Amino acid sequence: MSFKKIERTKELGRRRHRKHKLAKLRARYLAAKSEAERKDLFNRAARVSPRLSIEEFANPSTAVVS
Repeated sequence: MSFKKIERTKELGRRRHRKHKLAKLRARYLAAKSEAERKDLFNRAARVSPRLSIEEFANPSTAVVS
């Protein structure tokens, strides 16, 4: 197996993990009752995916995971 192939596999794994984690955080965000809890969940999601805007995070149909 070449070095490039290993790197690509790692990259895909990171991407899948990020997508899964954002989906879990988004579900908790949509179920959150208080604004403080929502803010905390968005800040956690922003650490996972820094380019994510609050609109993209709150609306799953327009979300693009990079």
